[in-house]
Parts: sequence; C-alpha cells; structure tokens
Amino acid sequence: MSQAAGRGAHGRISTYSLAPSNQVHSVRLRSTLKAEKELAMGLIKFPRDYSIFSDYKRLRQAGPNLTSAIMKCLSRPAIMDCAKRLGLRKGKGLIFGNMQEMDVLLDYCIYSYRKRGKNAIQRYAEDFAPPEASDDVILLQAMLHSHYSIFQVRDIERAGGVTLFDLLRSENLLLLDVGLSSSAIRGMMFAGRVLPLGDYYMTSGAFIPLDREFVEKTVIPTVERFLSKINREAESVLSPADESQFSAEIIRPALRAGMLERMAYSRIENE
Repeated sequence: MSQAAGRGAHGRISTYSLAPSNQVHSVRLRSTLKAEKELAMGLIKFPRDYSIFSDYKRLRQAGPNLTSAIMKCLSRPAIMDCAKRLGLRKGKGLIFGNMQEMDVLLDYCIYSYRKRGKNAIQRYAEDFAPPEASDDVILLQAMLHSHYSIFQVRDIERAGGVTLFDLLRSENLLLLDVGLSSSAIRGMMFAGRVLPLGDYYMTSGAFIPLDREFVEKTVIPTVERFLSKINREAESVLSPADESQFSAEIIRPALRAGMLERMAYSRIENE
C-alpha cells in the first residue's frame, strides 16, 4: 500500500488547525486539553524498542497478500456497489483518476461493505483462519478492531511515525508510518482507517490528505451530523453502518475535490 503525505494546491503542504465551529469546537475542547497535556508532559512517547519497528515493517510487508486474499470474499456486485457510493462507478465500469483511488475503493470494500451483517474481513476470519501466532493472525485481529476517523498531526517522530489527534474519539494515538514521518508537518489533517497493534497503530494504507477549505466546507459539517451517533464509551465510536456512511460522505467529496491528486507519495521498499 502507499504511504502518503498531503500537499495543498500548487504543491504547498496543507496545514490546518481545527477552527472553532459550533458543536465540533465544544466536543474538541472537552478532551483536547487532556490530549495536549499528555503531549506536554511527555505521556505520549514513541517506543525506543526497535524490535517494534521491525515488527511493523514485517506486518506492513504481509499486508498486501492478506488484503488480496480477503478481496476474494467480495463479489463483483459488491465492488460495484461500493464504487457507486464513492462516485467511482460509471455505467457498468469503474473510473479512476489515479491508482490511489483504486486503493481507497478496495479499502472501503473490505471494511465497509457488509453481507448479512459481516464485512469481508469478518467472513474471511471465519472461513480461512490463519495459523496461530502468524503475522496474518496479528494483522487480521488489527483489521477487525480498526476504525475510520479524521486525524490531525500533533507531533512528529522522524525515526518512523507521528502522534495523531483522533477527532471522533478526541484522543491522541501513536501511528508508525515511515513515509508519513518523513514528510508530515504539524497541523496536517487526514481521513483514513487505523489498525491497533498494542501501543501503536498503523494505517490501512489509504489515508487521504484534507486541505483547510475541504475541512471547513465538508469535514466539519459532516462530523456535526454524526455527533449524536458517536459513543466514546464503546470500542467503535460509530456503529458499523454509521461508520460506513460517515467514511463514504468524506471519501466521495474528497475524491471529487482532487485531494488524492495533491499527495506526495513515498513508497518505502523496505517497510
């Protein structure tokens, strides 16, 4: 999968500190002060155990094969339905402005399309259980407990990752991502899915950068519409159906606005 860093119009890296906006501002205030205090006190720290980075790189390398296997649980009608939701379907075919849009579609398909209440990952886990203690088992569990959100870069660890503020969960998290750590700057915002791996997270591989205008006109109003559906006491703050709808309402206009065309890709051969 691609590791990405967002750039604004004319190649400028987009930065954005979330501006006050009605309910979103009040929700952010309730726990952002706590998150900022954690950063200031050094409670959010990157691991110095370099075996963790080795594990991360190994898992990242294993990801594409597992994803390809999971994709086999999807029918063509399922893929076409997802493409329609994201504005990537034209007649009986698919339309992509670039290869990264295909990554976004496949990511949405395996996580958000549900058949009899289960997505492709859940069906794969039931029908094709990988060997115990294998990398595929670790990844599969992380995928099953992943979540989609809006993220803002709060701090950068050039050795291999960033601290992100999760807007929907109102908390900081540590993201290991070599490509992003080398190109991100504080304030950048992204939409995407993260997978929990103990004390840190990794992306599903389909992060979309969001510029300031898009955040103000699209992201904030969308978050406001979903505020009443958020339950921060639950492992998944949005129900599967709500998360699917939320991510589609972010992805579709983001692709239409050309957010992926403003990305600088860093394909890490050794990740």
